[in-house]
Amino acid sequence: MEAQVWTAIGLMGATLIGMIGYLGRRIDGLATSLGARIDANGARIDANGARIDANGARIDANGARIDANGARIDDLTISLGARIDANGARIDELAVTLGARIDALSARTDMRFDALTSEVRAINARLDPIASMAHTHPERSAG
Repeated sequence: MEAQVWTAIGLMGATLIGMIGYLGRRIDGLATSLGARIDANGARIDANGARIDANGARIDANGARIDANGARIDDLTISLGARIDANGARIDELAVTLGARIDALSARTDMRFDALTSEVRAINARLDPIASMAHTHPERSAG
């Protein structure tokens, strides 16, 4: 019986050592595969890092262009504001001149209207005696 126990122990030890060898090879294979995958992902990350750096440089370049355009827009805004102010001053001057011309024309129109009114009154004064003669002599007027 002792031989059988030692045989069972030997078989179990051999099986255990075989299993450990198998699992070791299996773990080594998985580690190699996992290492290759990690390396591939590292390469992808490095490639993406280079792309990100390139995009960052492009963004910086565009930022500089945007800043330059902003400064140009500021200069144009100041220039446009000055031109608008100058045109506003010219319009104010023209409004004063136009107001004076309108006042002068209004005065001339009033004088001519007064002169015309005087002439109409003079004509009416000359026509009144003739009109009264027509009312006093209807038979002559009927004609």
